[in-house]
Amino acid sequence: MSFVNKEFGFNKVYILHQDVAWARAAADEMVKTYFEKSGWTVVGQESFPTGASGFLFALMKAHNGGAQVILPIFDMPESGTMVKQWNSPVYGKVPAVMAGFISPLAGPRAWRVFEARIGGAINCNFELGSAIASKKVLSQWNSSRRNEKKFGKPMEAGHGPAPLGTRCTS
Repeated sequence: MSFVNKEFGFNKVYILHQDVAWARAAADEMVKTYFEKSGWTVVGQESFPTGASGFLFALMKAHNGGAQVILPIFDMPESGTMVKQWNSPVYGKVPAVMAGFISPLAGPRAWRVFEARIGGAINCNFELGSAIASKKVLSQWNSSRRNEKKFGKPMEAGHGPAPLGTRCTS
C-alpha cells in the first residue's frame, strides 16, 4: 500500500473481508497499524460470510465513496467472483485498484478459470508454493508434485502446502 501511495498518490481504501477470525483480524490490524498511521482514509469496511458470492453492492459503495484502492482479504472459493464483478464489462468496471489477498486467484489456472477478467488485480501471495512450486524447498516441491499426481492438476488455492512436520492444532 505504501508503494501505491507513493507511486500514484492514492490514500482512500475500502476493505472487504471474509467474516472469519483471521480475515477480520487482518483487516482490523491493517486499519490500526497501517492506514490510520499513514494518512489513509478508510472509506468503508465490510465483511462477508463464507460462501457469499454477491459483492457488487459493496463494490459500488467503494466506488461511490471515492475509494482508490479496494483491499480484499479472502480465502473462500467464491471470492474470485468479486474480481469478475469488479472488472465486469456488464456492470461497469469499478475504477479502483484491487489489491489484497483472494485465494482462488493464486492458482496457476486462475486466468482461465476467471475468464481473463482478473487482469489488473494485485494478489499478494505470502506463502511459497501458492502459485508455483520451488525446488529450493524440496519438501514443498515434492508435496506439490504428489498432490498434482493424485488429483490430476496443480493446486488451485492461495495457501501453499505446509512444511513437513507442521500440523494444525487449532
